[in-house]
Amino acid sequence: MSIAINQFNGAGYLTRDAEVVEGADEKKNRANFGIAINGYKDSVLFMNCTAWGRIATSVGPNLKKGQPIYVTGELVANEWQDKEGNQRNSTDLNVRNVQYLSNKGDVPVNNTPTEDIPF
Repeated sequence: MSIAINQFNGAGYLTRDAEVVEGADEKKNRANFGIAINGYKDSVLFMNCTAWGRIATSVGPNLKKGQPIYVTGELVANEWQDKEGNQRNSTDLNVRNVQYLSNKGDVPVNNTPTEDIPF
C-alpha cells in the first residue's frame, strides 16, 4: 500500500499585493498572490499562491507586497503554451492557511478563519 501526502509549509515575503476576485458566492472568492522563499545560499523560490473562499475574503485585502507570511497548502502542477508556442509549466500553491509574521522575531499570528466544527 502506498500513501501520498501533498502538504507544503513555507515562510516568505509577498512579491505583490493580493488580487481578490469575487465569485458567484463566497466559496468561489479567491485571492491571488506571490511569495518569495529564501533557500540555501542565494537561491530563491518564487511561488504563485491562490487562497479560496473565506480565507480569500478575510486575508486577501490585507496581504501587501513585502509583508512576511507563513502559508500551508497543497502543491498544484500547471502546464500551458505561451503566445510563442513554447511549453511552460509552474508549481503553484492552493493555500489552506495563512499566518502573518512580524518582522520582529517572526512570531506567527494566526488570522485564518476556521470552520465551525460541531462536537
